[in-house]
Amino acid sequence: MKLMSSIEFITLRQKVSVAVLKGAIALSFSACCEPALAANCNAPAVTFLSRPSQRSLSDLQAHGQDCWGAIGDKNYRLNALFRTTSEGNRWAASYLLKHLNKLDGGNLEDAFVAIGQFGDHDMRSLLDYSRQGALPSPILGRVLRMLPLSISDDFGGQLKILEARRRNIEAITQNDLASQKTVAMGAIEQAEARIKSKIK
Repeated sequence: MKLMSSIEFITLRQKVSVAVLKGAIALSFSACCEPALAANCNAPAVTFLSRPSQRSLSDLQAHGQDCWGAIGDKNYRLNALFRTTSEGNRWAASYLLKHLNKLDGGNLEDAFVAIGQFGDHDMRSLLDYSRQGALPSPILGRVLRMLPLSISDDFGGQLKILEARRRNIEAITQNDLASQKTVAMGAIEQAEARIKSKIK
């Protein structure tokens, strides 16, 4: 069995000490600084949700982790973000898209519905978000197929929304969005076929 030299032992002790120190610093930050960060985020989060704009988004992002915890951890604020996104506000939509990977379950589905509705107001921007990488092609297709639960039994209403989305997609003529148009049209056609199969 090989024994450590005195130099190796001292080096090991130094590494352990550094690791312990780093852990202590992390715990100290968590205990004293995270609550302060959350408090600093509260006001800009409220302002952003009530009036999403370039300025209020910039103020929100000026804080650590761009204050997602102040919004994503509170359902009523998350619902406000969904609402403003669904109403076509691009600042709300861009913020929501940036944090999709932090949502799951019902909240993620609600986010998809809201983003799809954002596209009903501004389809060009929705496709451009996908072109820029903020909305991968599989997710783009999914949000365009997602419809509100309130019309889950209204097949006619569902087809009406999908037809409107189809027209909005067809109206886009930018060459640099051709790939996204193809994905979007495929998603719409798939959704329409599924609904029509239920009607027969």
